[in-house]
Amino acid sequence: MPKRRRGGWQAVLPRGEEPDDAFAVAFLQEEGGTLYLAMDPRDRAQAVRRAGRLLKHYPEAPAFA
Repeated sequence: MPKRRRGGWQAVLPRGEEPDDAFAVAFLQEEGGTLYLAMDPRDRAQAVRRAGRLLKHYPEAPAFA
């Protein structure tokens, strides 16, 4: 199944995964953490997956960037 179609189905039928909120809030400043926690859980889970991939490829990246 093409990625776009799969992504569309995931938006309609979520996987039920739990975002790693502790991981994300540890990196975010106060306002960013508040905004992050206000996001939909599916969006938070996707953001944490993306951050994890970026940290895997760029472990030397500064936390403030």
